[in-house]
Amino acid sequence: MLCLLLFAATALSFLDRQVLSVLAPTLTAEFGMNNTVYSRVVFAFVLSYTIMFSVGGRLMDRLGTPLGMGLAVGVWTAASAAHAAVSGPVGLATARFFLGFGEGACFPAATKGAAEWFPLEKRALAIGIANGGSAFGAVLAPPLTACLASRYGWRGAFIATGLLGLIWLTAWTFSLRSSKLAVFMCLGPAERDEKLLRQLKPPEAGRVRGTGFLVFISVDMCYTNSPQIGLHSTGRSRW
Repeated sequence: MLCLLLFAATALSFLDRQVLSVLAPTLTAEFGMNNTVYSRVVFAFVLSYTIMFSVGGRLMDRLGTPLGMGLAVGVWTAASAAHAAVSGPVGLATARFFLGFGEGACFPAATKGAAEWFPLEKRALAIGIANGGSAFGAVLAPPLTACLASRYGWRGAFIATGLLGLIWLTAWTFSLRSSKLAVFMCLGPAERDEKLLRQLKPPEAGRVRGTGFLVFISVDMCYTNSPQIGLHSTGRSRW
């Protein structure tokens, strides 16, 4: 489920950014933009996207993938919907800037999530699926945008893509709440042991390391004990 949501996030990223390209003839005519003005609108997106693609990885390391990806999608969803309210080139460029700001962190977050949440033997597949959403979004954008614009107008097309982002955010929130234990247990034994040691306090970690055994794991208020080594441990999942 989490891998599919990462796939959907990268698909939304490429879908949202291409809506303007499909609607460019309509918007340039309505706002009286020539090629030079339109190129500046496009540059606003490229500038913020380039900056955030470099900085986004650092932010994901500090915030963690669940919060970081949620914030990134939230920012670009709001920016995508804001396109519907613009009335000229300046407003359009501003919306594009914030769209790039949010989308620039998408791929660092998707790659980090796939690397953290899947065992080594499945990690390359997970990263491929997560990043593969970009191609799907790029293919889906032209026909979907044309259909939405013909039925609801160009403003409605931007609002619709914003709604898709809200749906994704809802699914992301509920999936993370229900999948903590599943994500933890999909790791290999050595990786689970390493995660457990990182989350225990130093004295507790030393006791576990000295036994050479993987104690029963407690995740999110689950209490466990291991009578073989006489050790009781409790912990909370933070990811």
